[in-house]
This record gives sequence, C-alpha cells and structure tokens, in this order.
Amino acid sequence: EDRDRQCGGPEHVEGFAVFGEGIPDRIARFKQECFSEILVTAARHPVRAARKSLLSAYSRLTRQAEYPPADFLLLSIAVVVPGRGTGGLLLRSTLEAARSRGAGSVGLYVNADNISAINAYFAAGFVIKDFRVGQYYMERVLD
Repeated sequence: EDRDRQCGGPEHVEGFAVFGEGIPDRIARFKQECFSEILVTAARHPVRAARKSLLSAYSRLTRQAEYPPADFLLLSIAVVVPGRGTGGLLLRSTLEAARSRGAGSVGLYVNADNISAINAYFAAGFVIKDFRVGQYYMERVLD
C-alpha cells in the first residue's frame, strides 16, 4: 500500500518486471506458503486450472534432461498498453540489474505463441536454448 502511494497508485503503473536470483526456489516456497490461496483461485477458474494441470502432467511425463537455467532469471514482463516501449525499457533495466549484480547471463521462458516477445528477445541478444511444453527457454550472455 505504501509503495502504491509512493509510485502514484496502481493506475499510474505502465508495466512491471519480475527478475532476480533464486527465482525457482522462491516460486517453490511461494507455492508451499500459499497453497490454500492457490486452491481457492483454481476453484474460481477451473478451466485454466485444468489446462495448467494437464500441461504440467504432460511436461513431467515427457521430461527430457534438464537444461540448467541461468542463475539470474527474468520471470515476467507485463505492460498495460503495448507499443509504447515500456517492455523494452523494463528488459533493459533487467539486464542492467543483472550486470550490476555480477550475473554472467540472464535466462527467461516465453510462450511459443508470443511472437512479438520472442522477436523482442532475439533483438535484445537472447538465443533459444530449450523448448518445453509450449515454452522456449531463452538466454543471453552479458557483456
């Protein structure tokens, strides 16, 4: 709430990025700590929950050798209005944050049908390293 006031409130946010070190461990911890809230949300959105469960099961059944993701991961970029350059600004900020923390590379997952994001990541120097259940794993070595 205080952060919303400092930033001018949520109606003034043009986009956000989630990134950092230890993201897979942090997601696992979040899932454990918020299990009941996740179940309630799944009950409210049964079609999405069923689709996600089926994709997860399929992924486990067809799992190949694990490709180790970069230590510094970009989990998400979301923008309110596409085409204003907000996503590119957030991506550049993410890369700079990774550099300042001494990361050698940045990794991310992107849905295979998100062509505009894939093209933006290619333009930013990312390369495809892996493909799993509808998502590409892309990585960029930092200068």
